[in-house]
Amino acid sequence: MAIVQKPVAVDPTRVWRTYFGGRMLDAVYGVENPEDGEYPESWIASTVKAKSPGREHIPDEGLSRVSAAGGHVSVSLKSLIEEDPAAFLGNKHVQRFGNDPALLVKLIDSAERLTIQAHPDRKDSMRFFNSPFGKSEFWVILGGREIDGEEPYVLFGFKPGVTKQKWRRIFEAQDIQGMISCLHKIPVQPGDIMAVPGGIPHAIGPGCFLLEAQEPTDLTLRPERITPKGRVLSQEACHLGAGFDAMLEMFDYTTYTLEELKGSFIGTCPLHKAGEMSLSLTAPKMGMPFRVNYHAVSGQDGLKADDSFSIVLCLEGKGSLGGVPLAPCAALFVPAEVRDRSIEADPGKTVKLLECLPEAT
Repeated sequence: MAIVQKPVAVDPTRVWRTYFGGRMLDAVYGVENPEDGEYPESWIASTVKAKSPGREHIPDEGLSRVSAAGGHVSVSLKSLIEEDPAAFLGNKHVQRFGNDPALLVKLIDSAERLTIQAHPDRKDSMRFFNSPFGKSEFWVILGGREIDGEEPYVLFGFKPGVTKQKWRRIFEAQDIQGMISCLHKIPVQPGDIMAVPGGIPHAIGPGCFLLEAQEPTDLTLRPERITPKGRVLSQEACHLGAGFDAMLEMFDYTTYTLEELKGSFIGTCPLHKAGEMSLSLTAPKMGMPFRVNYHAVSGQDGLKADDSFSIVLCLEGKGSLGGVPLAPCAALFVPAEVRDRSIEADPGKTVKLLECLPEAT
């Protein structure tokens, strides 16, 4: 297939969620009169179907599409991969994961606080949802905006003193302020990075614009029965059919001081700095089952070809990757067979990229 000889430009994939946002996504994608709404996420090079109870009549929601790819017209990336999995994903990857890229990448723009949530780890995901993947996440804060006078923040990790029994009591009372008080409130700014393993409670706050790399599921456990803007969630939307007892079992009740969180799960990426650089952001101690690298190129450089595919998002600048044009928010899927991964910045420009790769095999 000719298409695997160079990176594939992937169309934006806006996805409905239970929270509001998306104005910044509208702006970067050139939508006239950008505004917040019910599509606050853009899934990048996605082969994962969105899991939204009540929207099962939209069977392909979440699947990214490729326009005019190799003579095809607007086909799903998933169908292209299934035509030749080894060429797209790599032989070793296919031997371990089959046709699944084992990776999902998103852009998220929140205009309200997301419900407090946790995601199953791989063990619980298999036990309760028959999925080999959990939903560990990795965030790179790209920007933000003030919402109702408050700067961007996230809620992350149980504070010392929180117990399983206390969390159950607060959940049963639906004491939302009590839930919030159990978690650390952490201000964020561009360049902050956070690893969010399965089980750890968290919530993205209002005004956050970020890239999220994660395991390829849409499994979210929500102890809040009503969203901050008053949307009432069904039981299915909270526990995904596992039941509330199982949902509470899937939370990680390890407690942390803020200093302990910063030592294990929180770091920085120098997005604002000038000059060429290449950095691995997902440190081994973070335990992420995928990899995220940052590249800033002022002249010419290249991505390492390690018999793996990658998903690349251009953050800033113009140029090309493997001969395919790059511009801000352009997303490329780089098949495993592609050997020309050269990056070339336009004269006088710096191209900044985030490169997301699956777990090494």
